[in-house]
Amino acid sequence: MSTGNGTLSKTWERETLGCLITTKIQNGVFVKKPEKGKGTLFANGVDMYRGITLDCERLQVPLEEVDRYLLNEGEVLVVSSSPKRAGFGQCCAGDFDKLGRRFIWLRQIDEECVHQNHVFAVRPEANRIFSELFAYRSQSPYGKAYLLSVAHKTNNLACIKTTKLKTFPVLLPSHVEQLEIVRACHCIDKKIQAARTKRGQVQDLFRTLLHELITVKTRVHALTFSGQAGKS
Repeated sequence: MSTGNGTLSKTWERETLGCLITTKIQNGVFVKKPEKGKGTLFANGVDMYRGITLDCERLQVPLEEVDRYLLNEGEVLVVSSSPKRAGFGQCCAGDFDKLGRRFIWLRQIDEECVHQNHVFAVRPEANRIFSELFAYRSQSPYGKAYLLSVAHKTNNLACIKTTKLKTFPVLLPSHVEQLEIVRACHCIDKKIQAARTKRGQVQDLFRTLLHELITVKTRVHALTFSGQAGKS
């Protein structure tokens, strides 16, 4: 079968996301004035990019509401809007690429965690689709194109309603194929991360050497260029 995503197996099923989730797509908690370093760990749109860590914002959530917004292991967090102005828990102004950004909560930190109202929590049925597969699919060019096509856009602001996210078209390979795809994507992610780390190290080395040259801590007395080697 030939599609805009290449040639796909005819055995793959097609389904909408709404038919593949165990519970309703959950909106997060709204907060006006967060306090860093206090309360419950709070996942926002920015964290979908940098990863949820101990230095993330924290929120004073009433105990009776914690259970309502508490994340369960395996849930996929999907950024539902790209706010016009950058601020707490918000994405960069006018950057539609942040729409649909995803993160899988696998208890990366052994703490309870709630999520912001700009972030949906989606829990796919484990016996039908791996959370990782949906997460990769939503961030693929195919997924981004769909989300932007159904998003409500006004003056650099884009947002998705739960009804539109439920109609997200999902391709369902067999479980064996899903596992192979997820493993391959994990391998690629590791290589990308290794390349980014190496690039960062090279950039740090360049800045260090440049600083030493400018401050005359290191002197270069003679330079020989390959094109000039051997010339008098």
